[in-house]
Amino acid sequence: MTGVAPKSFLFDLDAAAGVATLTLNRPERLNALTFEVYAELRDTFAALDAEPRVKAVILTGAGRGFCSGGDVEDIIGALFGRHFPAITLIAISALVEPDAMVEIQATAYVGGAP
Repeated sequence: MTGVAPKSFLFDLDAAAGVATLTLNRPERLNALTFEVYAELRDTFAALDAEPRVKAVILTGAGRGFCSGGDVEDIIGALFGRHFPAITLIAISALVEPDAMVEIQATAYVGGAP
């Protein structure tokens, strides 16, 4: 495979078997995902998709846990540094029933994938 050299996880290709193994390698953080890991996974999967020798991909994690999800310090911490205008509160209030009242005294974030 050319063009991708991941730094945040391990990569192994068994060309004879046609199997690529990606090992999340942050066991001290239970392999929590960061923006860098997300970007490298995206790039690696795109490269593997174009690699005719790869027939299967194994995604695993080093240490005692596969993956604890998004790294709170990296992802949520970065979001706290951003400025969100008052329009955010208007959008949130539009989702609430008319007879309910919501007050937010701190920044609230919800994560997820489409």
